[in-house]
Amino acid sequence: MNDIQIVTGRAPQMRMTLVIDETKARTTILAVGDTLKPFGEKEYRITGIYSPESGARVKMTLPALQDALEAKGKCTFIFVKLKNPDQLVEVAKRIDAALPGNNIQPTREVFTSIEKSIPYLVVFLRVLVGLAAVVSALVVMLAMYTTITERTREIGILKALGASRVTL
Repeated sequence: MNDIQIVTGRAPQMRMTLVIDETKARTTILAVGDTLKPFGEKEYRITGIYSPESGARVKMTLPALQDALEAKGKCTFIFVKLKNPDQLVEVAKRIDAALPGNNIQPTREVFTSIEKSIPYLVVFLRVLVGLAAVVSALVVMLAMYTTITERTREIGILKALGASRVTL
């Protein structure tokens, strides 16, 4: 996976600045120096455009995001990319020592925890797959029935005209 790089402008450094990815810049026709209201009220100045796309289309400094969301000193997720994945346990222990009381979760476990947090998700997905299988079977049977019905008519006409079993 490629590292995120600023392709135009610079990284956000002040509270009312942000960067957007190339897709957001292209689809919304925005450029460095323009303003954007990502949360509806406050305007933020675009200081850069980054590539490749990664996570959210808009990125800003942590203090700016905390101010915008009125969650000073709080953070939901911090993603840490390790050069050596074998050091996961060591790095997790160091983070826990520096920031005690937080939940440290490897990325490979994120989807498992989401699955556990939504009750009956697995049951719903199984019912959905079963329903799709039943509908698919009915469509196939209908197609076969229609084909056989049309073919029966053709065979009857051919027999009436004197065709033998071998030519059918």
